[in-house]
Amino acid sequence: MEWLQLTVLPSRCHQVAVIRSTDMANYANKYRTGLLTAVSGALLLHAPAPAQTPPPPNSALLRTYLPAITAAISNFNPDPLAVVDTLPNRHQLGDGVPDQAVPLQYISSRGALGQSFPPLTNIPGTCTGTDNQGHPVSWSIGTNIDAGHSIIDSTSTQYLQFLAVTCGSSDNHQAVTSAQTWYRIGHGPPNNVTFGPFKQLIGPGFTPTNPMPGLIVGKNGYQLPGDTLIISSNQEQDVLLPIAFSPPLDSNGNPVQSQYNVTSYAEAHILRGHWRSDGSDLDWQLGQAAQVPQTESTRGLDETAIVEMATNGHCIIVSRGSNEGNLSLVGHYWLFESQDGCRTWVNAGIPLGWDDGSTYYAPAAAPFLYKDANNRLIFMGANSDPNNSNANSPRTRVVAAELDLTQLKLLKHTAVIVDEKYGLDTDSVDLIFGNFYYPQSTGNIFYYARRQDLGNPCPAGTNPANSCYPHNWHLLHPIPPPSASFVISADPTVPNQVDWPAIPNAQSFIVYARNPSHQGFWELQGSVSGSAAGHFSLQSLPSNTDVEVTVFAAADPNGVLTSSNQITIHTH
Repeated sequence: MEWLQLTVLPSRCHQVAVIRSTDMANYANKYRTGLLTAVSGALLLHAPAPAQTPPPPNSALLRTYLPAITAAISNFNPDPLAVVDTLPNRHQLGDGVPDQAVPLQYISSRGALGQSFPPLTNIPGTCTGTDNQGHPVSWSIGTNIDAGHSIIDSTSTQYLQFLAVTCGSSDNHQAVTSAQTWYRIGHGPPNNVTFGPFKQLIGPGFTPTNPMPGLIVGKNGYQLPGDTLIISSNQEQDVLLPIAFSPPLDSNGNPVQSQYNVTSYAEAHILRGHWRSDGSDLDWQLGQAAQVPQTESTRGLDETAIVEMATNGHCIIVSRGSNEGNLSLVGHYWLFESQDGCRTWVNAGIPLGWDDGSTYYAPAAAPFLYKDANNRLIFMGANSDPNNSNANSPRTRVVAAELDLTQLKLLKHTAVIVDEKYGLDTDSVDLIFGNFYYPQSTGNIFYYARRQDLGNPCPAGTNPANSCYPHNWHLLHPIPPPSASFVISADPTVPNQVDWPAIPNAQSFIVYARNPSHQGFWELQGSVSGSAAGHFSLQSLPSNTDVEVTVFAAADPNGVLTSSNQITIHTH
């Protein structure tokens, strides 16, 4: 697989869309030599899907929102449209496509974070009993080398890595209520990082058995979500860490239990870690609890995503709720806003909804937030519209949209499907389970997961049990809006060919095509280097169909783009 990246300059953008390309596994080698890597940044090029790959269904959500997005592109909307590219390697268990390793260039932090460490000592509390299968339990060290469990400073020389310590595996109630958060600090270049030992996260003046207010080892646990991002704050002097207390304690120090029969019950906090001047450690400060009544979320709040906006101290978090045990409740994501760096909240928690007033139905699944180069806030999460969720289900659709900071609502006209049940997937496919997110130095976000489908289980004896499911991955990054600056044309003498003129100082031409009869997604087709007049053949597209084509010219290494007009080519 080859990738081309293109950095873009900030632009005044008010809309966002997610544009997806399809799985290219069988065609990777065929087009490997045609994809160039001369430009750095955030635009990906790849070959299109093999014809036999079953496309996702043309869902109501897709039909509703995608035409507005593509129409805005087609008309070169003067109110600039920012586009987020979602370019997955997407295939399924049993589809005959060999699994591909996650591209190492996007997960380079793994090398340093995967360093071994001596056994943990002085774990507070006791670990006895059995798990859900009746097996004896012991302390489980949830080490994780993915970026969601770590933060690396902008110089790539200071590392902060977290892990979870639980009694037994994460699949049982005892593990949740016994969870502890530990961390270690590393210094040095990526190929030679020296880490100190892991140590328990304890607030100033607190103890291992009472590590911070509202936590007593043996009564409740505290751990970070496994699939969110830890972020820097205050010019990298601070670190913001989402964390869940499960269960919270009441004013008498007793665990608060849900009145419903649920898997777990939690409240969300943000921990602020302030780096000491010598970089040797952090001092931790616990923010106010984010809570909603059990009559709104039967499991409280957990799996929190966080983002800090450009204004100092302006934070947004989104947590997952649940209606497990009481399906008469609406399944929501819950939004909280802070103006003091997530130390306190300015609202009591708002169900995340669409800007037209309609409900966003959400299963209990981890959300994701990130801020683009134009300080717009992008949300991604599971979605069950137009029907209410059923506890954790369904997780058969993942949607992205812009979150408007004025209304604190999702802009419905920006919403598109990132991924959806299709082809060999069953109704039990989980498209948001265990996602791992990697911020890139160019400002884009790479994330991946296994396409887990419990309705299509791994063969007996597979170890680990879900390791047979193939990797799926995406890269998201805003690209500039179209603004017609040069004219392209279809060559009447050569089938399927688009021609463009010479563009002074251009370093690369990047070709987009949209086949309205096949999903309707804008798809990257390829790239040609240089500034001379040139052409590109759309050989990979289905024959006898109309294809819309736009070409971008990359004018310099900093990512300044100009765009062609849009034309329609009838393929042969």
